[in-house]
Amino acid sequence: DEYKQTLIRFAEENGLSSSVEIHGKTSEVEKVMKSHDLVLNLSDSESFSRLTLEALFYGVPVIATNVGGTNEMVIEGRTGLLAKPFDVEDMYVAFKKMISNDSLRVQMSEEGYRFVREEFSNEKTVTRLIKVYKSVNA
Repeated sequence: DEYKQTLIRFAEENGLSSSVEIHGKTSEVEKVMKSHDLVLNLSDSESFSRLTLEALFYGVPVIATNVGGTNEMVIEGRTGLLAKPFDVEDMYVAFKKMISNDSLRVQMSEEGYRFVREEFSNEKTVTRLIKVYKSVNA
């Protein structure tokens, strides 16, 4: 798509092609996720980020902007790092912190993996939905 091509051109023009991968839709989510050391989700608007959820589910550490429901999955300093939206310096600081500390990346990877599988399991999700439905019908 056009946006993806814009990002690819930007990466090429700035000498980032060998360091950055820009993916589109794929049926091999696990394979793609596990092939990365880190996932950046620096959007300015999210409701509930599936990208973030999938990265954590497969044990890939995340840096995300603190928008929408992202902070329900990325617990600052525990399951990943949050940056302020539109604040490039804050994003850079988070990125530098994550890539310069292997043990932090491993810790957040493991904690994110555990957290998402516990907090967003089918059982917990169904229980929460039933609770919401009951409150609406009360």
